[in-house]
Amino acid sequence: MNKNKGRKKIRKKARRRSGFSTAASFFAVVILLAFVSACVVAVFMISPIDWAGTGTDVVIEVKEGMLARDVGQELEDQGLIRHRLVFDLLSRFYKGETHLDIGSYNLSPNMNAREIVDSLMEGPNVDTTVTVSIPEGYTVDKIIDKLVEAGFGSPVEFHQASEMVSTQEFAFLKGIPEKNSDEGNRLEGFLFPDTYILEQQMTASEILELFLKRFEQEVTDVVKERLAEKEDMDVYKWVIKASIIEREVVKEDERATVAGVFENRLKIGMKLQSCATVQFILKENKPVLSDKDTQIESLYNTYLYEGLPVGPIACPGKKSLEAALNPEENDYLYFVAKPDQYHAFAKTNEEHEQNKRKYMGNS
Repeated sequence: MNKNKGRKKIRKKARRRSGFSTAASFFAVVILLAFVSACVVAVFMISPIDWAGTGTDVVIEVKEGMLARDVGQELEDQGLIRHRLVFDLLSRFYKGETHLDIGSYNLSPNMNAREIVDSLMEGPNVDTTVTVSIPEGYTVDKIIDKLVEAGFGSPVEFHQASEMVSTQEFAFLKGIPEKNSDEGNRLEGFLFPDTYILEQQMTASEILELFLKRFEQEVTDVVKERLAEKEDMDVYKWVIKASIIEREVVKEDERATVAGVFENRLKIGMKLQSCATVQFILKENKPVLSDKDTQIESLYNTYLYEGLPVGPIACPGKKSLEAALNPEENDYLYFVAKPDQYHAFAKTNEEHEQNKRKYMGNS
């Protein structure tokens, strides 16, 4: 009897072990299926949107202050990934959130999410810069036209931005008008002619600031000392003089000579009678001015008013600024343009009239 009882107990234990094993196997299968399903879902979520590779590339711009989740949302909106959380998790895993450089990225819908993360980590791969060259002697209006043609803003935006420029931020602007006028932009003369590499997303204000910072480089300690040495001279008057020289002179080696002529006239109270100042009023480079042109009522008209015009008439380059600061010492009071774009200089009105007859055919 005792032996039989023992056998029964053994069989019961065996059945219990068999039941536990079956349950464990079931749960193992469930876990395995869940794992496999998760892997399938993960692979699907990471996989390219465009398996066939028929889609077109998309340029994504990473802006200042954007986090990985923001970029992920943009990628999802553009149809490059299936859900922003996929990119968010991957970027955090690969520490991409601390490696997202500002700029533009060319991405393809046949890239998987990991490839997109890698591309963003490598940095911008789209050149979004535009090179703009500003010639010497351009007015602010012409500079704005050139910038608009290059794809930056509108004339209204630039003119509004120019009125927002603070003279406290740029001390060299002391003396400029508070507002733009029909005759000229308040920043006339201070948008330094040079070649600029601009980012496509730059605003009108940012571009003007860049131009003004470039001009600021010309206001060196030596320039400040030279201006301080001169009587009744400041940066604004310096730029006004330089702008007239810029518009009057074609040949570089004549700039200092013409500057000397204007200095001689200013010293004796003689009107500058610069055609360039009238052309500024007319908004055109009229080759020959009429008597009516020279009588236009304007504080820019140096045929009517003594001294310098009320403001610059163009944006002068480095050579004209140097000439205005260091005019040649001479006795000339007159000059007339010759066919070769040089000038004939004269000390007296009689000599000047002779030059006019010789080079302009005036009787």
